[in-house]
Order: sequence, then structure tokens, then C-alpha cells
Amino acid sequence: MTSMLVFSIFPFLLIYAAISDFRTMRIPNWLTGLMFLSFFPVAFIAGMPWDVMGWHLAAFGVVLAVCFGLFAFGLIGGGDAKMLAAAALWIGWWPLMGTYIVYTTLFGGLLAIIMKVWQALQLEHGIWGTEGVVRKILNKKLDLPYGAAIAAGALVTIPETWWRTFLAG
Repeated sequence: MTSMLVFSIFPFLLIYAAISDFRTMRIPNWLTGLMFLSFFPVAFIAGMPWDVMGWHLAAFGVVLAVCFGLFAFGLIGGGDAKMLAAAALWIGWWPLMGTYIVYTTLFGGLLAIIMKVWQALQLEHGIWGTEGVVRKILNKKLDLPYGAAIAAGALVTIPETWWRTFLAG
């Protein structure tokens, strides 16, 4: 019972971040901070070995460095960068880090398609019959609540991580 309560923290924070991002296009710092900090007591309660915890921290550090590089070039938002890294802390290192990134990317692509279709429907309604409708739709900037894709990628990946061994035992 305690393990299920403890392990509901991360999924709850992921879902909360996704909803927050959809509503406000922001992922609050306190939320990613809580996602980061909650890892440590949960790992301690679960009896995560120090070497495994080290690999989880390495995953966090590498993803944070890469994501802030992407943020510096304006390719992703700062909240997305912090959330990707905080979730990476829970996922751990290779090979599941690759799985997490692939799932997050696929969910992000699906999200982009859905949002672009929705945008097209909204624009088409307002400019029906005008020349250049497709060009206007394709040129309009699309802001994505990428926290939803990050949450989906992490939620799909987490059952295959080290945490499964604790829950099974």
C-alpha cells in the first residue's frame, strides 16, 4: 500500500504539469522542482542502490545540459527543458532514456499534428474562401503545450524502469 502511494507522486506530478501546460502554456518552476526533489525520498524508501541512483542523476544532468542548449537556441521552452530533465531523473539512464526520448518525440509529433489541424479548422472558419488559406495556416506559429508529450512519454516508459523491480518485490 505504501509503495503505491509513494509511486503515485511522479505520475500525479506529470499529469498536473501536462494540464498546467495546456491551460497556461507554462510549467511552473515549483512543479519541476517538486518533481526533482520528490525523487530522493522515494528512491530512499524504495531502497534504490547508490550506483543506480548515480545513473539516474547522470540522466538528469545530461538531459538538462542538452535541453538548456536547445533552450538557448530557442528550440524549446525553459519549462519543457526542466520538465524533461526532472522526468529523466525518474527514468534513469540507457536504454530506457532512449525509449523515453523516442516516446516523448512521437507524442510531441502527434500533439503537433492535432494542434495544427485544430488551428487549421479555426483559421479556415474565419477566412473561408480567401486566397492563400493553406499558406496562412502553415505560416502561423504554433505553440505546443509540450509538457503533455513529456508526461505521456514518461508515463509510458516508467513501468519498464528500475522502479518495476521494487513494485514487483
